[in-house]
Amino acid sequence: MLRKVAPDLADPGTTALQEDALADIAAGRAALAAFMQVQVDATREFSRTLLEGKLTEAELVLHACPACGGARCVQRTSKAGSMYHRCLDCEAAFGDDGGKPGKRFEDRPAGDGGQKISSAGAAGPKCPSCKKPTFKNETKTGKAYYRCGACKGAWWPDRKDEGKLGGKWEGRLELGRRT
Repeated sequence: MLRKVAPDLADPGTTALQEDALADIAAGRAALAAFMQVQVDATREFSRTLLEGKLTEAELVLHACPACGGARCVQRTSKAGSMYHRCLDCEAAFGDDGGKPGKRFEDRPAGDGGQKISSAGAAGPKCPSCKKPTFKNETKTGKAYYRCGACKGAWWPDRKDEGKLGGKWEGRLELGRRT
């Protein structure tokens, strides 16, 4: 939403100009009050745009979520300008397939051992930590496991009942914490 209100804020050129202005202030070549007034004026304009509701979609279309079955899957635009879908209930993300949710994305770092989403991709039991639905995945060797898209936890299926969570997968690397 911020990109719609203030596309200049996402522009590296704007950041460079602000850094130059701050350097001038630090060197005593410019006044802090003038810099701050420009920032206040810009913030007022961004706020006015938000309050006038110019950013709301005229017609928000909700689709059924293929992962959890909820009816709050909305279409979004990525930073790169590509369309995708995200469920507001389970936070699963899907590629765009002609305006509807397509193949599911999995948030994971590159080179994580080749785990992939199973073709089923169905919602599994609720996560014991955050209570959101897990989804069934498959390792590169074909072993099934459950993963929570919200807290990134992973569990092996229960040995007696595959529809339940078993032991926590301790070998799973969490996002951003590679050792």
